[in-house]
Amino acid sequence: MPLVTQRESDVSINLLPSDIKTKQATEQRFKIAVAVAAGLLVILGIITVFARLQISSAQRTLRDEQTKAADLRTQVAALHEFQEMKDTIDGTKTVLASVLQGDVSWTRFLDDLDTHIPDDSWLTNVSVTATPGTTALGDVSLGTVQYAGNVKTMPGLANWLDTMSGIKGLEFVYLSNGSKNSTDGVVTFTATANLNSSMLSQRCQGEGSQCP
Repeated sequence: MPLVTQRESDVSINLLPSDIKTKQATEQRFKIAVAVAAGLLVILGIITVFARLQISSAQRTLRDEQTKAADLRTQVAALHEFQEMKDTIDGTKTVLASVLQGDVSWTRFLDDLDTHIPDDSWLTNVSVTATPGTTALGDVSLGTVQYAGNVKTMPGLANWLDTMSGIKGLEFVYLSNGSKNSTDGVVTFTATANLNSSMLSQRCQGEGSQCP
């Protein structure tokens, strides 16, 4: 009896519907993951661009502020020179204020003399000594004035003394000597007056005062 050899059949793979669904679900999840990753990359890119723009803007602002600060430092340095000049001027004014504390306004003195001198008199000499002291009555004197002149009459001499005594700035005006000319009756005299504080120039003695 002949031997019959049975040949083994090839194994075939049969994809069941459940396997197909599993594979499709896996592919779908992979696609979603790829899409999410791509979206995140886009978002990160946008955030990076905005961050770089903000950094660039901040850097420009910083450079502008640094430029302004440099300009201000330059201005302050320039103003420092003016401050030094002002300090020098103020120091000079302080020294002048001390030196000119007893300064007499001789222009005012001469103007007052020219304005008040009586018409019937004339001066031949005026000398001034700007030495502080006291009058014979004990009042403060900033200096003395020596007059030499002539007046037409003795009553005129008395009027001259009264007029000089009325000038603001003169103190203790008195007659030193006087003599009447027998020919024409003209009186030759010498007189002395003291200067008081009203005759001061006030230069450099206060804010807004002339200096010097």
